[in-house]
Amino acid sequence: MTTRSSFTANWPRTQPTGSTITMRPEGGVRLLSSPVHLDEAHHTMSVAKRSKLDIDLLDSAEIKRRNPHLNIDDVLAGLWDGRDGDIDPAQLCQALAARARRAGASILRTPRLAGFCAAVDTPMGKS
Repeated sequence: MTTRSSFTANWPRTQPTGSTITMRPEGGVRLLSSPVHLDEAHHTMSVAKRSKLDIDLLDSAEIKRRNPHLNIDDVLAGLWDGRDGDIDPAQLCQALAARARRAGASILRTPRLAGFCAAVDTPMGKS
């Protein structure tokens, strides 16, 4: 089982592809601006609690304290997940591409798109 401390302590993490993906687990908040969203948040929190996830419901004053530049005029509350964060998108893309190649996929760089529906049609053929 991965605990919070072991999860965040391992970043940046080298993936099985040999790629390093950097994550900054700084926490994140989902803003709630309607009573319906607030009701959904209570359900989300009960599911999270059963899953042993640490999610907090913050009032607007606490959101403003943590994010002083955020406009919270219409915000009723927010769901805070301290394990949320940012992943470097370029590193993630490279790791996914390496994994796909290892699985036998081909990656087409900048092909001209001739059309799109249920399949992709390029000058090299349809898929």
